[in-house]
Amino acid sequence: MGGDSDRKVIDWPPHPSHPTQSARSHILNVFVEPEHRGRSLARAPMDFAVEEARRRGLDHMALHASHMGRPFQNTLGWSQTSEMGVRQGSGCWASGHPDRAS
Repeated sequence: MGGDSDRKVIDWPPHPSHPTQSARSHILNVFVEPEHRGRSLARAPMDFAVEEARRRGLDHMALHASHMGRPFQNTLGWSQTSEMGVRQGSGCWASGHPDRAS
């Protein structure tokens, strides 16, 4: 298989995006090997993750897409939110990181 993903349910205080629920689904590690990209191989794992969240009654799902993954996620109906993050002391946000916001 050239692509895969993982998912988990996390406790999350009610939020404007899901005001009546105290959990949300978080999709992690959606990845397709470079030689297999452009063939929608991530579609099946993503569809499964979305259906599993629905089966569990979760209205809100989140993921952090890379700059390369965003166009594909957009074709599945996902949209960018205002979420931001920082990893202190790791050097992750060093100049030149491809996902660093300017």
